[in-house]
Amino acid sequence: MPLFLTLRDSEGNAHVTAMLPAGGVDNASFRKIVVGHANSDPYEEHEQAIAALGRHFNLKLDRSTCYPYGR
Repeated sequence: MPLFLTLRDSEGNAHVTAMLPAGGVDNASFRKIVVGHANSDPYEEHEQAIAALGRHFNLKLDRSTCYPYGR
């Protein structure tokens, strides 16, 4: 079962939603997804927070592979 996470500000507003592999274990067959509000590109404004999330789970969460609409 995928792991769904939402990065929020101090007031609880959602800024980034991520779908990561179960247990945060990288799996080549699983497509990681990271999107912003209304499926917008979150990387310009929240790239540092996304990178911190990736470090926490030891996953590479780069825009080219995780943002599905940037292709």
